[in-house]
Amino acid sequence: MATETAPPPLSKNEQKRAKRKQEKARKVKLEFTRLLLESGTNPNTTDGSRINTTTNSSGAGKASRSRRAQRGEVAVGSSANHRPCGGAPVNVLPNHEEVVLGLDEFETLARIKFRPAMLQRKLVVTDNHGTMEQIPTTSENCAVPVEQTILRVDSNTGVCSFSECNLRSFSISQIPLTVGVTLGLITNLNLSRNEIWNLPDLSGLANVATLDLSRNWFRDIPESISTLQNLSSLLFRHNMLTSSRDSLKIDALKTLPKLAFLDLSCNKRCGHQDCAELLRKEIPQLEELKMTITCPRPEGTFVGATPAERDATLLRSQLEPWSTSALRHRLVADFGMDAPGEDMNRSEVMSQLLKLYKEEGNARTVVKVEGIPIDETLVKELLVALRSWSDEAIGGNQERRSINAKNYMILTAPAELDIGSKNAYKAVLKLSAHKLIWDLAQKAMMSVDPDFAKNYTALAVTHGFHGSPHIDRQNIGPFYGLSLGNFEEGTGGICVECSARIVASVNTKNRLAKVDGRNPHWVAPYDLQTERHSLIFYQTAGEREPVGPAIFQIPVIA
Repeated sequence: MATETAPPPLSKNEQKRAKRKQEKARKVKLEFTRLLLESGTNPNTTDGSRINTTTNSSGAGKASRSRRAQRGEVAVGSSANHRPCGGAPVNVLPNHEEVVLGLDEFETLARIKFRPAMLQRKLVVTDNHGTMEQIPTTSENCAVPVEQTILRVDSNTGVCSFSECNLRSFSISQIPLTVGVTLGLITNLNLSRNEIWNLPDLSGLANVATLDLSRNWFRDIPESISTLQNLSSLLFRHNMLTSSRDSLKIDALKTLPKLAFLDLSCNKRCGHQDCAELLRKEIPQLEELKMTITCPRPEGTFVGATPAERDATLLRSQLEPWSTSALRHRLVADFGMDAPGEDMNRSEVMSQLLKLYKEEGNARTVVKVEGIPIDETLVKELLVALRSWSDEAIGGNQERRSINAKNYMILTAPAELDIGSKNAYKAVLKLSAHKLIWDLAQKAMMSVDPDFAKNYTALAVTHGFHGSPHIDRQNIGPFYGLSLGNFEEGTGGICVECSARIVASVNTKNRLAKVDGRNPHWVAPYDLQTERHSLIFYQTAGEREPVGPAIFQIPVIA
């Protein structure tokens, strides 16, 4: 029996290095604790992982919902949104109702001016994955629980369809077999439009030539398909595959001698040209491969690589933050067009949308909102602190380079920091160095919204921020914005899209205003030779709020 050998003893130099390392770690921990206490946080409230208890971030997207389902969580529906895919506003919170209905009235007036027949946004029929393709309501493709389905194996065509059946899992035993119907008759298996993320052994389906797994929750192509030696067509559209060899199971695909058609379109992280070339090289029997190539970006896909490079005065720049799916929905819901085919790429969708806007004069209705004024003495104190920071930071403090700003710094609330991490230690050092700005900002927020002052998790401190249309996808709710400086009154506020034809201009000079940054927004034009600082209070941890109106006060027409 083999015995474990003891590790060799450390040399004197190694012992000294280990002792110095331990001593340094002890000092770091002491300093960390001191800084936490200075910032008003009790280090003893932590369980060793995080100090704050509001860390249950619940994303509403497909990827987040799939992860939650796989962890065994029951309620994984997407967050309610008051602006559904067409039709009138729904799910409106009582405290938002007046603003939502007012904005909807402005949108309706702007819409019927050019499209008098569209008294309401056109209702867009979608499936559980948000596609605009209408689902046939035949017995082969009905959205009902699987236990209520009728015969699904067509002995004449060999089609077995479980499409749109609310499935989270699938096994061969679910296939209804009757007299004269065997597994060997099945040549086409359709499991699309469900929420499946894994497949069992499929060896009993030896004659399947077409397998459709589109619009599911697969992160990897399942190994079990390697048993389908007669497979000629494999459809994997709208899943969550990546460009890695392991995710695509290239070695398994190589073993399918008849595989001639592979559709990997609309997998957001599976769009590398190099990956497409690798698939064609390693699977020589493949005759046709469909992929949505996103890297390198096809010409015309976006204007500007980042928000910082976009001219915020141009309509296209203001629309760029939206996903291609959202732009498709806008074509239908807000302009009454037929649903564009899925083969229509982003640049084609954008071109069609811009053409429709041009027919309406390229002019969106601008409404105005005034933020809540901040105490003048506090404004002066903030300006002194911000000027001191920007004077010291010139050329050396840009933490968000996708945004056009001279300086951009993020301060994280102490309660959001992992005590043991180096990044947290650096963040606390930074917070300590700029504690005056944090405290004054906190005082301003307490004067306007004490509840939000207790919950925001980060503060963006900026100087010279301008333009940069973007969406804050990491935010779990609205943010507050405050701008200060000698720029002209009525300029340099926040512009935010409220709907297809309505943009709100929010005056934030010496004022705090609440905006939902999960809509496209940007800084309004101002004289760049003047001074503009801003503070953005936002939250990235906690329970995700449903997307409500873009603004939270009743606006007036500019």
